[in-house]
Amino acid sequence: MTPLEFLLKLKKLPPDTQLAIAHLGATFEMLSSVLVKNSSSIAAVELTTRLTSESGLADWLGEPLSTIEKWRIHGSSTPPRKYHLGSVYEWIITHIVPMFSTQIRADENSDIQFSEIAEVWKMRIPVMVVNDKLVGFFRSIADEATPSDYKFVGMPDFSFLANNRTNKSDEKLNDSLIAFSKFRIAIIDSKAKAREIYDQWNGQKFPEISLSFFQSALFHDVDLANYIVENAVDKINLKEFNITFWLWQTLIENDFCSLNENALIDTLELSHDYGVDLNSSSFIQDDHGHELFHGNISHLLADTTGDFFKFRAIENCTVSYEKILNSTLNLGLDLDSKNSHHLTARQIANLIDEMHGSSCSLLKNFIWKYELQKKLKFNLNPRKIKGSTKAI
Repeated sequence: MTPLEFLLKLKKLPPDTQLAIAHLGATFEMLSSVLVKNSSSIAAVELTTRLTSESGLADWLGEPLSTIEKWRIHGSSTPPRKYHLGSVYEWIITHIVPMFSTQIRADENSDIQFSEIAEVWKMRIPVMVVNDKLVGFFRSIADEATPSDYKFVGMPDFSFLANNRTNKSDEKLNDSLIAFSKFRIAIIDSKAKAREIYDQWNGQKFPEISLSFFQSALFHDVDLANYIVENAVDKINLKEFNITFWLWQTLIENDFCSLNENALIDTLELSHDYGVDLNSSSFIQDDHGHELFHGNISHLLADTTGDFFKFRAIENCTVSYEKILNSTLNLGLDLDSKNSHHLTARQIANLIDEMHGSSCSLLKNFIWKYELQKKLKFNLNPRKIKGSTKAI
């Protein structure tokens, strides 16, 4: 997500929303490229550690410690302290760079030239660490969680900006990224508004941003995603769409059991119809170079206990899980590809049973039934079903 999208999402939250210190750190790091910090020498110090203490945050912002203390919620004098979002947001909005303050307050374009636009629009995913599990920033707030730490995962940037840049192209790009950020917010609440934003933007000749519109629409409105592909002025290169990374982000930002199973299945089927490789692998690491995930969709779906990739365990939605898994298998999901640790989805399933007891792996339980049905169908009508199956 872009800093502007992050800021707009913050703005939508109630002012009395409670934040933990790790939320504050993640917020200010996420917005660091668009904040004007105080001019003290301390504020210019390069950030080498996470902002998970009041003193560290105050030093980095160039503010007295009392500024952070004023954000505390009454009665939160001892750890784990909570902070008042409304107070934090007031500070942010008075320290935002002009291009953003104009957009947030008046929703009018600024005439500023954006020589460092690529840095300002850097796209990252803020991920909170809650009880040793990885949870999306806004999801952790909705859960009223108290994260102990946070990470950032970089998203594909707009490196194409480096060539043939002019003030005019910078201005068009800035308008495009503002439209994209607003689209990401609108698609959650109003599909009609999201489509209106896209239609007003379409024609700016940034196919990389068109792909971002498509990815954002996928889970919320498959029809709109299809519309974007069919109506894009510049053809979208869907070969650049890594659906494994997309699903990883979706699972970070949403509890699996809260997902609309039909919407997810429609997304997978539409992507498959457009030639997206459902077995594409993704290597995901945080901004400090620590590996968070490697594999394809099968590895994501295999770790139902969260032991391998730090997701929350999938519980109380076995039927939905099996429908989604059944759909991906019918689309050709490969359970036997190895990740960077030489593990297949089947091996992860076996290890889960070894760690937690027989029949704990949802994937292993379903694959047994799925492959048994496949064999029975083959025996009943061998001419229609070709190929063999593997036992897990």
